[in-house]
Amino acid sequence: HGTNVATLETGVLAFGAHSITAKFDSDYWSPSQATKPLTVRGKTTTTLSSNGPTPWRDTAEFTATVTSPSGTPGGTVTFTDAAGNVYGTAQLSGGKAVFKKWDFPDVGTYRVVARYEGGDTMAPSTSAVLDHSVVATSVAITPTLTPATPAYGTQPALRVAVTHGMTRLPVTVGKVRIAYETRQEDYDIDPNTGTIDTVLVPVSAPGAVALNVAYIPPANQTARLKQTQVNTSFTIVKATPKVAITISPAGSAPYGAAVTIKADV
Repeated sequence: HGTNVATLETGVLAFGAHSITAKFDSDYWSPSQATKPLTVRGKTTTTLSSNGPTPWRDTAEFTATVTSPSGTPGGTVTFTDAAGNVYGTAQLSGGKAVFKKWDFPDVGTYRVVARYEGGDTMAPSTSAVLDHSVVATSVAITPTLTPATPAYGTQPALRVAVTHGMTRLPVTVGKVRIAYETRQEDYDIDPNTGTIDTVLVPVSAPGAVALNVAYIPPANQTARLKQTQVNTSFTIVKATPKVAITISPAGSAPYGAAVTIKADV
């Protein structure tokens, strides 16, 4: 009575599922056997990269690369945060799986992990933690003056368009600050068009006028939308006045008579 152990060291087994059977036979004991499954899978390594930093509400693209000395792995990669909360999955193609995510709730650093789930011939593996940064979205300011070279004494129309280029974000809201000479004024952006329209007060003299246009995001969006400004200039040209002459008497006058000439500008 007791336990006896028989050990067999195999050669290299082929990849895949195997059924291992041990048979016992003796002159004194009845024969018996036991069978257990064994799956031989290749070792894998998973690495993770991204296109970060990405602007808030822009698409972050995560690429998991799974390699193995035993061949090209196939199957599924699961993308999670560092705590294991699942973001989504993607299928391997040529050893790479790409996962896209745009709905990070705010700016900041997000810790992302890629976990290869393994396959029939490949063992699972997990990447190191990747710190992906989500940064404030840039805003573009486009001022347009009509006419482009206004005359002195006139009030040209100014339109400022504020855009961010993110299809998932609504029209930019907030304020536009316009400053030239000693004047400065804030205007609310039209939430339907993303623009402001105003007229400029006549400037003090013809010539080049420096114009500063700044975007000011709403108080609850200052971390998500960049405060931006542009410095430009426009030229005020000299106005061409109209001159009208009135002569009295009109048409003709006797020699030696007084003539009244009136010029209106």
